[in-house]
Amino acid sequence: MEPTTGAVRVLVGGRSYMKSTYNRAMLARRQPGSAFKPIVYLAALATGLVTPRTEVEDEEVVFRRKEGGQAPGWLAISKKDKVRMLAEGRQERQREREQCAQEIRRLREGDAKAAKKHEEDKREVRRRLVQVQRRIAEYESEMDERGKKGPAYIESLLQESTALEEELLDLEEDPPLPDPAIEELEAFLAEEDSDGEEASESDDEQDYMPQNYNRKYRGVVTLRQSLAESLNVPTVKLAHLIGVDSVIDMARRLGIRGNLPFELSLALGSCEVTPFEMAHAFNTIAAGGVCSRPHLITRVKDKANHVLYRHKPSAKVVVPPHICADMHRMLRSAVTHGTGRSATKGWPAVAAAGKTGTSDNYRDAWFAGYTPSLTCVVWVGRDDNTSLPGSGSVLAAPLWARFMRAAQGSGLPTEKGTSKRKGKQRWRSLSGVE
Repeated sequence: MEPTTGAVRVLVGGRSYMKSTYNRAMLARRQPGSAFKPIVYLAALATGLVTPRTEVEDEEVVFRRKEGGQAPGWLAISKKDKVRMLAEGRQERQREREQCAQEIRRLREGDAKAAKKHEEDKREVRRRLVQVQRRIAEYESEMDERGKKGPAYIESLLQESTALEEELLDLEEDPPLPDPAIEELEAFLAEEDSDGEEASESDDEQDYMPQNYNRKYRGVVTLRQSLAESLNVPTVKLAHLIGVDSVIDMARRLGIRGNLPFELSLALGSCEVTPFEMAHAFNTIAAGGVCSRPHLITRVKDKANHVLYRHKPSAKVVVPPHICADMHRMLRSAVTHGTGRSATKGWPAVAAAGKTGTSDNYRDAWFAGYTPSLTCVVWVGRDDNTSLPGSGSVLAAPLWARFMRAAQGSGLPTEKGTSKRKGKQRWRSLSGVE
């Protein structure tokens, strides 16, 4: 596809039209993997929040979906955050244990006071009972006293004695019990202090934990390095920073029309696009942010050379040119120092830029790239969706290099009426080759 006009110069929909008429370039929706990342970085650059030199930490991080609210959102929890949260959790548990121990001491002191008062009450009842019984014995031993005091006296003593005996019996049968809260608090103190590290990998089924291709982390990197080396974690962090809606908006502006899920994993290409859509998106970047409507037919003439149809160009600026210039330099790093180095082998690719992509389980291998005069997207995959024997840098990028070598080196993408020699000169001037 030509960046300046949107004209489609070459379109291959399959290996053999005799075996299958299915046009995969236009109809097959496949996951682009990391080939989608430039759209994320372009959206971030367009916000003005970051530049290619902005640093971000490539680290272990979990994105936890926020509960509530109208719009979905995520909370980023890095490994450092986990350590801090675990330390804060330990401190909080220590404070709770200390408060628990203080409460147990307070309750035990209360129980001790209650037990002491209970014993004092029993001693007092016994003392009073002894006095009453002594008075009854004295009454029964002295005949003179019986006559003086009369039967009412002894009756009151007997009633008082009976009441004191019942009170003493109640006190002995119903001693004060320990506060039941003490047992619960002691059980809390007896629990093992666990940080829950075994659940740190996925505390929730909805947690999203991106990992890099090699399962390693680089530490602090610039956005240019992150894109060149196709690091997943910084890319997802970037999408989290600007919002998934900004990523979707940029994809729409670049010409992607398929369904784009509102998930952070979209930053890593968890959507389905056609190779034609990807070519349209990269063609806009190659044109400096000018989106030209793709077309396969420029004009139609009859046998009398009368023009029956002529394509009407449609172009509009969808991304500021200086943003696309930054994006071009980042994609240029991807083919000179990053995962797309094999796309520059065997031809003078001094102005080439692009990005590799590989979907989960190696089902799709991509390389999307361009020069000033030609954009090309190569997709490698199987109709039955089985795994491939390699990634985008191994399978797609070398094929891209072979095509670009044949196209650019032979002057194939030259416009009608332009000689191959002039086409080569034009390409060299655009690419910077002397």
